[in-house]
Amino acid sequence: MRSGILFDFGGTLDADGIPWVERFFSHYHSLGGRLGEIQFRSVFQASDRALDAGIIGPRDGFFETLDQQTRLLVGLLPDGRLVDRTAWTNRVHQDALQAVRRNGPVLDVLSDRFTLGVVSNFFGNLRAVLDELGLLGYFRCVTDSAIVGFQKPDARAFELTCAGVGLPPVECIMVGDNPFADIQGAGAVAMETCWLAPTDRSMPAGVRPTLRIARLDELLEVLP
Repeated sequence: MRSGILFDFGGTLDADGIPWVERFFSHYHSLGGRLGEIQFRSVFQASDRALDAGIIGPRDGFFETLDQQTRLLVGLLPDGRLVDRTAWTNRVHQDALQAVRRNGPVLDVLSDRFTLGVVSNFFGNLRAVLDELGLLGYFRCVTDSAIVGFQKPDARAFELTCAGVGLPPVECIMVGDNPFADIQGAGAVAMETCWLAPTDRSMPAGVRPTLRIARLDELLEVLP
């Protein structure tokens, strides 16, 4: 019996299956950035490592996290100083807020039927981020990799979150945008899985989610 739903955060609760790196790149490019996507991804990963190193404080909210990321990127990118950092942060932020406003009512309905949790590879401030976005109250358990000391797809991340919502993995479904960290990781501990991704995105080889959706509100249709 399916009784619990675990969600990823970035790319899942704040977008329609579009990872942060792709959203940051899109706005970087629209603001005149010249680096190609492959090179940009490498720089973005370096900015993630810097955030992991403790730049973000546990009370920093969503906007502050985005702003710190663009600050790092401007310093790391060869043409970063040519990009309007304020506009960059604001555009990423507004895109995310639109998704969050749409997803809040979905969580409202689902929380009446299921026990909800979040498990995310984050920077130690996930609770503050969810609180700023008005989402924290929906979740019985919030697992932040920087706090627990291990990242998805580590089985412990899913097992800990399932325990936090008071359910065994076989009674939970994992919803996430990352086919490897979220879908393969959760599937390895006998969880059902739901991949959130644009309809034109190809399924990676070896990834077999239980369900696939293109928007979070589709969960209301596919979950009995």
